[in-house]
Amino acid sequence: SDEAPVLVTATPEEGKAFLKWTGDIPATLQYDNPLRLPATAPRTIQALFAPAVYAAPSATGDGTGSSWDNAATLANAVAAAANGEVVVVSNGTHQLASRLTIEKGIMLRGLTGDWADVIIKGKKDDTVVRVTSDDAVLTALTIRDGCSKDHWDNNGNAGILWNSGGATIANCRLTGNTQSSWNRYGAVRNDGGKLYRCVIDDNASSKNFYGMGLTMSGSAAIADGCIITNNRASTADDGFGTVRLIDGTMRNCIIANNTLGTLENTNPDKASGVHIEKGVLENCLIHANSFSGDIGSAAAVAVRRTGGTVRNCI
Repeated sequence: SDEAPVLVTATPEEGKAFLKWTGDIPATLQYDNPLRLPATAPRTIQALFAPAVYAAPSATGDGTGSSWDNAATLANAVAAAANGEVVVVSNGTHQLASRLTIEKGIMLRGLTGDWADVIIKGKKDDTVVRVTSDDAVLTALTIRDGCSKDHWDNNGNAGILWNSGGATIANCRLTGNTQSSWNRYGAVRNDGGKLYRCVIDDNASSKNFYGMGLTMSGSAAIADGCIITNNRASTADDGFGTVRLIDGTMRNCIIANNTLGTLENTNPDKASGVHIEKGVLENCLIHANSFSGDIGSAAAVAVRRTGGTVRNCI
């Protein structure tokens, strides 16, 4: 159709926040507000709302999060929110004092729906956000400035986001990670959760790493419509790619313009684009990923497949 997309906005009443859309809508768009839908066919959709807890960079009023006049800090709002509630995160930069762990079925929603407006910032010394609840949702946020640095931790934390439950991360930017030691995960670790239309960019690694930008594991893990770009590594001892797909499904994604540095050995485990061991890689563009130094004979510049399925990719 040549018709312009339809723009739909859900407006909550006082004390409530938009939760998601239901009905004739793709899963990757269900948390968007405003929502842009192609005008290709009639649709029936419904907006769902939930009680809100309000978070601002600095607490105001009594700091309980009961209203914007009494907004809580982000950490306190997360602590106060009950299962099924929405933490509405105001515009601006929310500087965390320590890792933010989300163990409940709550939503963190950026106020405007644009991840550029709402920044959750770490201290470059730990994972910024870890999500352990299957029912949690994070949407319309930038999460940045993490670090994965401890030596020889095979169960290591990712620097920006560690989704260790089945949570959904939608329409977020995950950026600014520094990985600076051996056997560490890179920016994002997704163990069985869902990443919808996220941007993973401008993350840096050195030494050996498990997926410089993204590591996926668990058969239920999904990355759909994501862009992984402009991530870089200075050296790669055992570097399992910009994306390491241990298991799960990656579809409709772009993995482009990522750079790995000089290889320090010739073990056959390196790929500048995607290293797939199990699961499915489909309908993806893997383009212009490179090694900047000597790569020996063991490296794959685009995709290295030791298992799993690759189909309909460029």
